[in-house]
Amino acid sequence: MTSQEILNIFLILSLLVVTSCVVYITYYFVKALRSLTNFTNDLERKAGLKILAAIPGALIAIFSGFFKRRG
Repeated sequence: MTSQEILNIFLILSLLVVTSCVVYITYYFVKALRSLTNFTNDLERKAGLKILAAIPGALIAIFSGFFKRRG
């Protein structure tokens, strides 16, 4: 075997390792995103939209209390 053949084999093996790592990372990234999406859908179903509707009012109350203390 020549050194060129050895380098070619090494190159192919390293490309296979890199490809398998990318596939592995992508699989678990998609799995994490899917579980996050399921979690947010569960929250939306359980809480309805009441919590989302209450957030702007709560923020206004917090900011108005902050400005009353400063002014």
